[in-house]
Amino acid sequence: MRTLENKIIKKDNEYPVQTIWFNAWKFDKEDSIRRALLMRVLQELKTNIENVEEKTENEIKLDQELSDLQTSLYHEVNREELGNLNFDWGKAAKGTFKLSLSLIPVIGSNITKLLEKGTNEEAIINILESIQREKKTVNIKKIQFMEEFHNNFQNIIRKYYKNKRVVIFIDDLDRSLPEKALEVLDAIKLFLDVEGCIFILGIDERVISYIINKKYKEIIGNADEKEKRDILLTGENYLEKIIQLRFQLPLIKDSDIKQFITSLEGMDPEFYGQFLELITQGIENNPRKIKRFFNIIELQRNIVEAMNLQKGLTEAELVIYNGLMMVWTIITLTHAEFRDSVKRNQLLLKPVLFQALDYLEFKEQPEEKEQVEYFLSDKSLTNLVTQFHDYINQYEDLIKSEEIPEMRINSIIEQVISLGSVTGGKIEPKELIKLQNQASSLINETEISLKELGNTFPEQKKIIEDIVENAREALRGEDPQKLKSLIKELEKELNIMLQAHAQQQEKEEPALKEKESQTIDFDEFRGELGEAIKNRESLAEKDLSGIESLKGMNLSFMNLERANLSGVNCENAKFTQAKLNGAILEGTIFIGAKLNNAKLWYANLKRAKLKNTNLRDAELYRADLTNANLQNADLYNAGLMSVYMGGACMKEANLRQVNLRGAVFDEKTDFRGATIDSITIDNLGGSNWEIAQWDSFVLEEIRKKYNN
Repeated sequence: MRTLENKIIKKDNEYPVQTIWFNAWKFDKEDSIRRALLMRVLQELKTNIENVEEKTENEIKLDQELSDLQTSLYHEVNREELGNLNFDWGKAAKGTFKLSLSLIPVIGSNITKLLEKGTNEEAIINILESIQREKKTVNIKKIQFMEEFHNNFQNIIRKYYKNKRVVIFIDDLDRSLPEKALEVLDAIKLFLDVEGCIFILGIDERVISYIINKKYKEIIGNADEKEKRDILLTGENYLEKIIQLRFQLPLIKDSDIKQFITSLEGMDPEFYGQFLELITQGIENNPRKIKRFFNIIELQRNIVEAMNLQKGLTEAELVIYNGLMMVWTIITLTHAEFRDSVKRNQLLLKPVLFQALDYLEFKEQPEEKEQVEYFLSDKSLTNLVTQFHDYINQYEDLIKSEEIPEMRINSIIEQVISLGSVTGGKIEPKELIKLQNQASSLINETEISLKELGNTFPEQKKIIEDIVENAREALRGEDPQKLKSLIKELEKELNIMLQAHAQQQEKEEPALKEKESQTIDFDEFRGELGEAIKNRESLAEKDLSGIESLKGMNLSFMNLERANLSGVNCENAKFTQAKLNGAILEGTIFIGAKLNNAKLWYANLKRAKLKNTNLRDAELYRADLTNANLQNADLYNAGLMSVYMGGACMKEANLRQVNLRGAVFDEKTDFRGATIDSITIDNLGGSNWEIAQWDSFVLEEIRKKYNN
């Protein structure tokens, strides 16, 4: 469009041309984008006149009329202006000479000559007083209807632009909000029959047609099929009434895009040459989008160089790093749903991108399998993955020879994703990531609870479902305060419903109670203790060690601080967000239990059986895990600062983003086979990690970090 504008300006046209540029997308936030367009047109016409040093009388009048029309878009115009010259013949007759009407235009020069000759001054004064300039009041009402603007504007064009052309370029209309795009199209209709006024629209006709069709469906509402056929308004025929001449841009070939990339200023041919196929297949064949992608990659490369982020990478690791940087940037620009899912769970990226590369062996993550299959059903994403594989396979021998540990790949993935956050101009804060993980975990727990409660408490469920929907929406944004507020609100409403459910259970028919008693013998819970469990009241400092089993029970959100649950079977029980600070849990069986987001500060978990337990986001500050079994437990983002872990089994556990600062290990503390990322390694400071058992490649990374 800019190229076309420049050609129009430079061309030796039959009529003088003034061009006006309006970027609809930039005015998207205006209350009235229609008024913004009208103001832009008028202001550009005014600016063209204001740039003239010596204005003609016609140009002065045009300037004033354009100003009046601008003002009338907002409020009424009241002003005075000078009119014609009037001559008082009575006063002139008192003079010593006669003056004919034909001399009035040059009367000033004649008076000067008379004064030079010493003419009677009184006669001159009489003549001067006889000449007066008329004053008249101009009143222009505020424009109430767009037809008034159309008429006024048309009069201006007819009077002052008879032999000129005004060409108005409208760009990025298809990027505007639907209602704003329609508003601009309505405004354009005001100019359609104004001779000499030409509009050039740069649009994706499919997008605009879709917007019009959608709006049209809202307007006709519940009309029957016959009425709809009678009205017969579609996006296509709406545009036909506005656009007289169409020019369809030809499809850009991959070869043209490759040539365009290599011609970009500052382009490093050695670096980008190996990714040409990946870029052309991954980014839409649109020069603007290609340039945006190029600018993002160049920014990332500059950051990598300035921060020396690739220091210590082997040749094969550098190949993977650069490939990941390219493909992740494409994903952030073209696959929003997958991008957002990866930001919430980085493990998703690895199986999607690397699963078909047999020479890179990774541990299976069954919990991600379903999501991976879902995303790989997207053909465009699968094509992108194929191009990434084609790039990586060029270096297969090199990568095989180095036998890169999985943990090193994990570290590169984390760094590339973090680096990719500069796309929006800022690095995503850790606080937001933590909140997003917390919100995701709470949403999952809430949905499970809602499912278990069935059709009970429909009104409360509706409130919770609305909060969950808002929380999902907030997960896509970058507002920590909003997410915090929604998490708090969701916890509160869920707790209310769970308490109501517990109270309802007590009033249920005997048959239901009998059924429940088959699972849990409420005779075990007598008096105050039984009421507390059923009503979800505080059990702080209670001795529950005599209870044989709490298997499968839901104690989420309950207060169990300093309670004694030693040796109790809590297999598959739910303690989500429960308060267990200072609780005595020695030898307690938590196999398969949910302790996510639970608070376990100073808890005694000696010899506790925590195999396959969900401890995501749990807080275990100064907890005692001596000889505890946490094999295959999920401790993602858990806080284990200053914990005692002598003899603890952490085999196969998920220890991504775990804080182990100041933790105390011994030679029997076993981390072999655990999933450990660079964030966890960064959070080993102050611990005696040297004596624990680690996988060799993990130990190597820890030593690199702490210079041992």
